[in-house]
Amino acid sequence: MASTALIEYHLPAAQEFYNKLGYAEQGREAAKDLCGFILSRGLNEVAARDVSSGVWTLRNNIPGVRSSMELLEAYGWVRPAKFVKGAPTKWLVNTSVHKLYAKQAEVEKTRREKTRTKINEAVSVFGQRRG
Repeated sequence: MASTALIEYHLPAAQEFYNKLGYAEQGREAAKDLCGFILSRGLNEVAARDVSSGVWTLRNNIPGVRSSMELLEAYGWVRPAKFVKGAPTKWLVNTSVHKLYAKQAEVEKTRREKTRTKINEAVSVFGQRRG
């Protein structure tokens, strides 16, 4: 019941509210990439350092990580779980997002696997040319 209310009312209401404030434009790509990271790995929790090293648009950008996580928190995707010096460093992922976006998670996993394969092939070809 609570997850139904979250999906049917609270998430759309929060999205509309933050879109009106203009937050949708700020860091939209980074937040989108962060969502893909969470979905593709099926994460139940996420740490700032994992995002900083695992999401290209947020690489080595802890303030950007925190900003993106605040946006995801506003959308109901995560909630802070651990703080260091008053700032969140780890978040728990709302399990409803994995159910709600299961198809997108599969698409994201496939896209990331294809990208990894292309990178590995390019590295292999480049290594042969150098050698």
